[in-house]
Amino acid sequence: MGQDSSRLSIPLNEQHYTFIFIGKTGTGKSSLCNRISGTNTFEESGSGTSETSEPKAAESNHFGVPVTVVDTPGIMDTSVDSDKAKIKSLEEMYQAINLCPPGGKRAIILVLKYSDRFKNEEELCIYIAEKIFGDVCFGKCCIIIFTHGDLFDEKYGEEDTTFDDWCRQEQEIKSELGKLLEKCKNRILLFSKYDNGKKLKEQMESLLRLTDTLDESYTVEKFREAKTRHNRLRLESILPEKLKDYDAQLREIESNVNENSIQDQTIENLMSYDKETSKILDHLTAEDVGVFYEEGESSLFEEPKLRAKKMLELIHLQVLSKLKMDLTSSLYTLKHKVRSCKDEGEVSKVEEERLRLFQSFAKFGLIINQEDIEIDVDNIEINLQSKDLDFFQDVKRLIKEFEKTMVEKMKTLVKGKTKSELESELKLLYTQLYSIPDSDFSTEIPIDIKRKASQFLATIRRSDSMKSLVESFLELEKQAASKIVQCKRNKAHTIADLGLSVFFGAASILGAAVSAGSRGIVKVAPVIMSTIAAARATAMHAWVLPRDVAYFLPRGLRNIRNRLQT
Repeated sequence: MGQDSSRLSIPLNEQHYTFIFIGKTGTGKSSLCNRISGTNTFEESGSGTSETSEPKAAESNHFGVPVTVVDTPGIMDTSVDSDKAKIKSLEEMYQAINLCPPGGKRAIILVLKYSDRFKNEEELCIYIAEKIFGDVCFGKCCIIIFTHGDLFDEKYGEEDTTFDDWCRQEQEIKSELGKLLEKCKNRILLFSKYDNGKKLKEQMESLLRLTDTLDESYTVEKFREAKTRHNRLRLESILPEKLKDYDAQLREIESNVNENSIQDQTIENLMSYDKETSKILDHLTAEDVGVFYEEGESSLFEEPKLRAKKMLELIHLQVLSKLKMDLTSSLYTLKHKVRSCKDEGEVSKVEEERLRLFQSFAKFGLIINQEDIEIDVDNIEINLQSKDLDFFQDVKRLIKEFEKTMVEKMKTLVKGKTKSELESELKLLYTQLYSIPDSDFSTEIPIDIKRKASQFLATIRRSDSMKSLVESFLELEKQAASKIVQCKRNKAHTIADLGLSVFFGAASILGAAVSAGSRGIVKVAPVIMSTIAAARATAMHAWVLPRDVAYFLPRGLRNIRNRLQT
């Protein structure tokens, strides 16, 4: 540690000073850091190649006040290209800030070599420095030190020109260097390479006094504020490569979606394209997080974002079209089968086929019954919206037409039945109704029984020979309606009970996972979510029997416990 125990007649303002040295490779920055710190901590180089591979810090004491010196690699390392230099500077500046002690005053020390002409390379260095620290903050917290002051003395030693005069001349001619000096409010010092101890002491006093005049100290908070600018700089350096990668990903999806007709697509494929595109859009949105943008400025990823959004709209439209096409085609096929039925057994088989068809569309977010279609907006497999229901108006009409065809066919078949056949049919329907448990919540069977009873009644009411069966079928229709109400009530109770059971069971086990630490939470969280999702599916679809609920919940919670234990 370098020590200077002498005291100043006029005390300094601060109890600790920290200097963050930045500058292009070859300016003598590391050498200056060694002289100020009184150490050999910082590797020196006479070439244009940076010897400092990462930020380093050293402590010293001047005039009884602690001083921390933090050296960084050259902002524009001549050994790497400009894009790599930007990224390298940003990453190492993060490290440099972490080396700074928390207290006292911090100054950014920009080191320039006096003998160097202020060229494009230097201008680029300043541009990067302003991006790193923020242009406003750079002007308020920066001091410029010119090294190789001995070269200045050789040039102007016999003249009356002082270093201050030279700085004023640069500003008067409005050179790029002059503009920089003005931006830093003339906080400029000249250090000679071969100063003796007395000269260095004078220069250190000037540096400390000048630091006291800074408008602001460069704090960690200011560095965090400038991070968005840093991120912008980093992003700009790799933007072409990123845009090329996103373009390739979107092109592949666009090719898969556009080159195949709706008939050749499958819902599963379209859903996979939707997920891939959504993932790309999420990544594009994440790219902008923490990146600086001027007010009203568009995202650097605006074009691929718009492409991804348009692709999602197209895929969504194709999903709707495919669902409508498949459902319409299947209904027409079933309608043709109904018309070809020769007895009620064949009609019942078609009815079962229709039920399976409607159930198969539930996983795609369509809840279909004999009269209507609803959208399951919470479906986790496919993102349908309530407004999408308008797309299926034609299908709704087709469903009603199909139901009408079923009724007409049943009427035709019933007309040809004898009284004894109808009595057997009535007995069978009663048997089916009474076999439904009081705790069941599926309405499919009672709805089917009520529909058949209504069909029989519509046929036999005008037949004098069948009048004795009318009361029996009316009673059957009434009891079936009551059973439907009971099943709906059971379903509501089941959903409520299931929700509470899952909530308290999952909360209890999650509490145990919290006690077990973060690894416990990570282990059980996916199981808890899948348990809740499966419970929701159980509650949503009426064709799942109560025994499935009774079996599912304890099994799901046992899985959670087993995962936690392992």
